[in-house]
Amino acid sequence: MKTSFGATNSHDTWATSAGRRSRVGDIRAHDLEEENMDTFWIWIWILCAPAFFLVVGDLLLGRK
Repeated sequence: MKTSFGATNSHDTWATSAGRRSRVGDIRAHDLEEENMDTFWIWIWILCAPAFFLVVGDLLLGRK
């Protein structure tokens, strides 16, 4: 007997549903990973930018 999913039994239906869920989960995990890398680079910029501008300012003003 065929189900509305086109599977022949409940095990196939479950496998199809689980497969869909795992692909969506992989996409969400990938998005989260990219978001974490963006946050990492933002923090690097926040922490390093003041030192960068101080060094460049000293070089431009001729101090060593």
